[in-house]
Amino acid sequence: MEDIIHPSAAIAGCALLLVTGSFLPSMPVRLRSSVLVLALATGACASGGAAGSGTPSPSEPVISTGLELLEAMHRRYEGRWFRTLSFLQNNTLFPASGGEQRTQWLEHMAVPGKLRIDHLPLAGRSGVLYEGGKVHVFDNGRRVQSQPGVNPLLLLGFDVYAQPVAATARTLDSLGFDLGVMHTTEWKGRRAIVIGAARGDTTTSQFWVDAERLLFLRLIQRNAAGTVITEQRFDRYTDFDGYPIAIEVLMLRNGRAYFKEEYTSVRVNQPIAPEVFDPARWVDAQPGMGSPAPPRQQ
Repeated sequence: MEDIIHPSAAIAGCALLLVTGSFLPSMPVRLRSSVLVLALATGACASGGAAGSGTPSPSEPVISTGLELLEAMHRRYEGRWFRTLSFLQNNTLFPASGGEQRTQWLEHMAVPGKLRIDHLPLAGRSGVLYEGGKVHVFDNGRRVQSQPGVNPLLLLGFDVYAQPVAATARTLDSLGFDLGVMHTTEWKGRRAIVIGAARGDTTTSQFWVDAERLLFLRLIQRNAAGTVITEQRFDRYTDFDGYPIAIEVLMLRNGRAYFKEEYTSVRVNQPIAPEVFDPARWVDAQPGMGSPAPPRQQ
């Protein structure tokens, strides 16, 4: 993982993370809903880190289990994590047939557990909402699907730092991650802690965390049939008002990149009305584009 950088050095062309799946405006409602749920239910891909584990630095906590890692992540940023986040997300879909398809989403987050994704243009009133352990899909202002759902990227990239450790551990267990299996390796030249898989196993559901900074790096998930391995990579952590936020996410399916997210107009800790995350008020509480907060000067 690269050093944390300031937006003034890299905001142009940068990107961030969050929800998986992509909806083309021309897709039928039912197909769009199915693609979303499939993309969110899977999560990573086959690709291995370097074999060596390197030498721990003095600043790294001693960790031997997944629960200890979750505790360390929460402790490191306790009281120092943002509560709201908004941004414009530029998406690039890479179809298997070739070429690129681009879309934009406007996203608002309240940590922990709430994420609203409005597909642009806003006049379409379509998108996705996570709240209360459920995922709701909207098309043309109408709710077309509601079901229990957890976004593991929201959980590991954001909620883990702001909610009780026990709640994070329970959810990860329900998603099939074995918190008792751990190893260390390297990822992009830095030590990483891997939870859920033994060394050399690149297909079992697992998540990777930077060993020193305790920031989420990588998620790998295998579907129940074992036929699809998906991967999400958080990259280019950037400082916004003192908070480290990944501004690029690359997603792969069975080793092939299929979706990239890039974040701009990032706003941290600006008030978001509670009704924005109320599924019953999807239309009348729709937020506008707004303006980004000025970047923190160094």
